[in-house]
Amino acid sequence: MKKILFIFLSTILLTVNAQDYFSQVSCNFDSDWCNFTPNKYFIRYTGSSPSITSGPTEDRTGDSFYALCNGKLLLDQNEKCVFSQNVSLASETDLKFWYHMSGAHIGTLEVILNETDIIWSLSGRQKNEWLEAKIQLPIGVYSLEFSANRSTSGRSSCDIALDDIYLEGQP
Repeated sequence: MKKILFIFLSTILLTVNAQDYFSQVSCNFDSDWCNFTPNKYFIRYTGSSPSITSGPTEDRTGDSFYALCNGKLLLDQNEKCVFSQNVSLASETDLKFWYHMSGAHIGTLEVILNETDIIWSLSGRQKNEWLEAKIQLPIGVYSLEFSANRSTSGRSSCDIALDDIYLEGQP
């Protein structure tokens, strides 16, 4: 009887531990941050960004929320807007997301694994529209992080936005 109970408890512990590292990655920010955890600088926003010279006028589909890094809040040039979550993938999987980087002092948007491994990066002013990025996430258990900052030349006109993050195979 003790052996059966021990095996059963071991299975439960492994299941709970696995759930800590597997979550829904896809997110459109319409109702919340999904399973991402933002720092104090990334905010969910709707409508035109607070800066009249950078940032989107609406979310990618035109009717709801997006994640906004309001660069004016970054007082120190080393501060960053960050949101992240723990992920566990059994196979390489495509990650797609939409970004908006239009303004005179746009910094860098990065996708980072385990706080140090930059797997995608883009810097500077892009088109004044939502653009799509696609990257392949590796097999493994890791922290998936989106990080944005402003340029070193100023705090105005530097909003970076993200919307409609989609992991292949998830709704």
